[in-house]
Amino acid sequence: MLDPLRNILKNHLIYTKNQIRKLEKNNKDKVHIHEPTNTTGTGFKNLKSLEDKLVDESLDKLHDFAAGKARDHFKVKDIIRFRVVCHCKIDKENFADLIEDSAQKYMNFDDIYREKKEGETYDAIHFDMYKYYEYKKKKILVPCEVQVKTIFEHAQAIQSHKYHYKQTEYGEKSRMYILKTNRLILKALEEPVEWIRNLANENKS
Repeated sequence: MLDPLRNILKNHLIYTKNQIRKLEKNNKDKVHIHEPTNTTGTGFKNLKSLEDKLVDESLDKLHDFAAGKARDHFKVKDIIRFRVVCHCKIDKENFADLIEDSAQKYMNFDDIYREKKEGETYDAIHFDMYKYYEYKKKKILVPCEVQVKTIFEHAQAIQSHKYHYKQTEYGEKSRMYILKTNRLILKALEEPVEWIRNLANENKS
């Protein structure tokens, strides 16, 4: 079951690690990637996450979504998703530009929406991308998500998922204190990494 799904993802729906690495290689003066990874083994959203999001949706919205409508209001925008972790903010912004350009020119997504996520517990650039496919004599809408973030933002997201989203361990005040403290530490480390990255580039030239 999983191998055919992976082949479908590889050939039709979303970026592969090789494609991400090729983008990096072709633009090595602009971007440095730490680690491109699928968010799950197959790139599909897990069942529990789908359940959590579907429970709040109205039946009308579900019918609209099944008919290829209401994508802007429907919460499940990442049935298929991919994450790219960059070294620093310059890399993140540059790579997001490359993703946007390649999605339009080469990946044949029908619609692409770019959003900068910034908050107390999460920072990243998100792309909501949509493809239409013919299925059973009608068009179906397939939502994909690409996340672009720095190493530190990725570390912050892991902490946020544990203490805020899943609310595991400690009380609410303790969880938020941990998250806010971690955020300050991670933010303080962003600029040194950016400085090292730029210094390395200068030494190459």
